[in-house]
Amino acid sequence: AEVGKEAVKALENVYGTKFRLGTGADILYPSSGGSDDWAKSKAGVKFVYLLELRPGENDFDGFLLDRRQLIPTGRETWAGVRVVIDAITRTQ
Repeated sequence: AEVGKEAVKALENVYGTKFRLGTGADILYPSSGGSDDWAKSKAGVKFVYLLELRPGENDFDGFLLDRRQLIPTGRETWAGVRVVIDAITRTQ
């Protein structure tokens, strides 16, 4: 949970975009059969993270991202992923 909190903080620090940390079911809606389920149950991944990127939940574009948001989204996402990678390499 601490790594997740650090990753969210890193994401938010890039542009000030607000992110929430929690399970997909708690934050969005219950669903099954996603790649995160497969990674946990079939591939034996100990900690599984599911990222929901821009646009926000109040936008009506669903998963369609305006091309002007592609690079900012990539920068935010990379900041969070880097925190997780750093945490993994510290424990190796």
